Amino acid sequence: MKHLINSYEQVWSKGLNFQDTVDRYEFTIQSLLHGICYVLVGIVCSLIPLLDSKWIYYITDFLFLVPFISLCVRRLNDLEKGIFYIFLLLVPIVNLFFWFYLMRQQGHGLIEEENIAMLIGLVCGLIGVIIIYGIVIILK
Repeated sequence: MKHLINSYEQVWSKGLNFQDTVDRYEFTIQSLLHGICYVLVGIVCSLIPLLDSKWIYYITDFLFLVPFISLCVRRLNDLEKGIFYIFLLLVPIVNLFFWFYLMRQQGHGLIEEENIAMLIGLVCGLIGVIIIYGIVIILK
């Protein structure tokens, strides 16, 4: 658990770092935790009437987007790909395939077998949070 917290702290502490690299395991953990936190912030903002404003959503989108782009750029650096691949994140549907591509490609970092169970758990957690978010939006 402490490793997850330290890993997610790196998303924010290196949010403006576009020079370093991040291995496949750390990229997967950090991007999944970032997605879970983003959805949780959306749920909280939609449940509190004072925060249910489109400007709050714009601000949180920007605050969460910049560290995610930085994370993707660092992953591209690890794969030794050009920086212009980052523009694939702007294309709907293609961005999901690009994200899976970044998770699957072998870079300089190796993924260990015991970490696979944690990744599966995080994916299930993200799916669960998205389902809860959908229920909250429907009931609202």
